[in-house]
Order: sequence, then structure tokens, then C-alpha cells
Amino acid sequence: MLVAILSFGYSDTVLPLFKELNKLNVVVDLYQCYALNKRVEGVLDFRKDAITTGFQSSEQIDKMIPKNIQRYLGGLNNLSIFVFYNLKLLSINNIYLAMKLAWKIRKYDVIHLNGINGIFPFMLLLLWRKKKIFSIHDIQPHSGEVKSKKFVEKLVDYLCKSKYPIIIMNKYDYESCLRKYKRNSKFYYIPLGLSEIYTYYKPTKLVPSDVLFFGRIAEYKGLKYLIDALRILKDSGYQFSTLIAGDGKYGFDESECAQVGITVMNKRISNEELADIIMGTKIVVCPYLDATQSGVLMTAFAFDKPVIASDVGSFRDVLKENTHGLLVQPKDAKALAQAIIKIIENPELMDDFIQNIKARVNLKEYEWEEIAKKTLLLYENIVQ
Repeated sequence: MLVAILSFGYSDTVLPLFKELNKLNVVVDLYQCYALNKRVEGVLDFRKDAITTGFQSSEQIDKMIPKNIQRYLGGLNNLSIFVFYNLKLLSINNIYLAMKLAWKIRKYDVIHLNGINGIFPFMLLLLWRKKKIFSIHDIQPHSGEVKSKKFVEKLVDYLCKSKYPIIIMNKYDYESCLRKYKRNSKFYYIPLGLSEIYTYYKPTKLVPSDVLFFGRIAEYKGLKYLIDALRILKDSGYQFSTLIAGDGKYGFDESECAQVGITVMNKRISNEELADIIMGTKIVVCPYLDATQSGVLMTAFAFDKPVIASDVGSFRDVLKENTHGLLVQPKDAKALAQAIIKIIENPELMDDFIQNIKARVNLKEYEWEEIAKKTLLLYENIVQ
């Protein structure tokens, strides 16, 4: 059986799956797709590389994949990188490139498409006769994210109504699809795994903090409630060092942060910096308003860090209360403040959380070895 994974971004999740699948009795090739105007996604960043459209040479791939990631993968023999002009649907320049890519992967028994963007409909049309499976990361756009919302919703709805098998990475969306589309046989719950790939970047200069919020800044992540919680703590006589690290529109005056002991790194955080800031903190906070699977949560657990998260979406499925950290109600700054105090002021409790995460208590199903086995079984079922 020959399998091609065609991934539009999501390198931090598809690379671990690719690695573990190659340990099993199956031939899997990865085609990682990017665009000239979007050279950074997940764990890979090509902004400094002189790249052109189409397939990249083996020499170019060796330059584009950091040595840390190469060491994690153990080799790049069956990994290809393909670059489009952009990721838009209405782009004539992309039609030829899409045909070139489709011609290359027509030989495979199963094509696993991971992620959605404007190129996606071209590939569906060009590969319409092939046996396909899809991984959809977000069935519904997050609150406040309106860019391309209608396009994505229509495309996801089409896939959910189609005959194609769909992998959903969190129980919340999985159960929602079962209720909405009433087609139990085509939806498969295979969870998002721990972001172990980032641990191959060893900390070089720890950035100490008591509380850490990291990742892309967006409205649905509820950052304002963390600031309100820290203000409550300060008024009660507590002063914790807090780091907010990530790029995006903050939606509030950053001068407020200094008043409650927050240091701000409003930029894209490199892999090396990410290791430094996570290893330097005591707890990671996710005060989200809604959530599906969370790369932030899985990255924190990969570094054995306790987490305080809102009790929304799939957080409650992964983060077990009083085992890996604490859950609080969304938009409740007071409850968030109390949770921060409870962990930081109780070193024994914090150590219990750390030891449970290190031992992967209730986290075995999120290891990539298990995820790869479930995915391979699905490939075999599709071929049969």
C-alpha cells in the first residue's frame, strides 16, 4: 500500500505522524505545501530562504528543514516540499502548479489531505478518482475569526456531506458532526498528539515567569480575562511575573500589562525562543472562550508543564482536573485568579501535576505512536 500525505501547513502535527507511520509496515510519503506569501507554518519557517514555486530540490529542502527537526525525523528521504504562488482560490498561476502536484501523486493508493485553504478545491477536482481521506482541524471557525469564514464553512460542509472519510482531532467536533450529519461510518476521532517535536529545541537561555500565555493572539483566546485576573491578584496583594508571547492584534492597550507585572513579546516566537519561555515558566494559562484541539495545550504537556484552561471544547477531554492542572469557567477572571494562586502557592500540588504529566497519566492516547497505528488502520480500511 502506497500512501501520500498532502498537507497544507500544520507542520508541527503532520511531521510527527509522518515519522511514526514510517516505523510501521507501510510506505508513506509526505508532500508539505506552502506559498511564496506564506512561508511560515507551525514548526517550519522559510522566510529567510530563497525559494521558488513548485517542487524544491533535495538540497533546498535540507536548507529549509532545521537540523533539530531533521534529527527528530531521522531522515528526509520521502519528504517533499511544494510551493504555490499563494493560497488563494482565484489564482490562475496556481492552476498549472496544482496540476503538476496532482500528476506527481496520482500513483498512490490513498491520499491523505491535511488542512484547508484556497488551493484545496483544485486538488479535489484533480484527484477526484483517487481514494482520499481528510483531516479537518476546525469544523467551525473560532469566535471572532471572520476571514474566509464562509468559504471554509461551505467547504467543510461539502466534505462532511460527501462520501469521503474524515478524521476529526477532538471529541467536541466529532460528536457535533455525528449529531449534525448522522453519518457515523465516515467520521473518525483520532486525537491531536503531544507537540514533542518542539522538545528537540533544547533551552539555551531560560526566560523565567510564574505564568505564561503563548501562541498566536486572537479574540477567542480570552487574553483580556487573564489581565483582569492578574489585576484582581495585584489588588489582593499578589504579584506574579507573567509573560505573554505571541503575535497578533492584542485588542487592548499594552501599557495595561506593565501595571500588573506582564512582560509582552508581541512577535512570532521562534522554536528556540519557545523552548526557552516554556521551560522557564511554572504554569501555562489558556483562558479561551472556545476551543477545539489546542496546540498550545499539547506543547505545554510535551514540556511537562501544568496548565490552567477554560472548561470549553476539548480542553476537558485532554486536561484532567487535578491531574494535569485546573479547569475554570470561561470569562471568569476571579476563578482564573484563584486557580493561579492555588497552583503557585502550593508547590506540592504543582509537583504532583508535573509528575503526572511526565508519567503521561491519562495521556497515552495522545502519543504519536498510538495515533499512527489508528491512522494506518483507517488507511487499510479505505483500500479494502
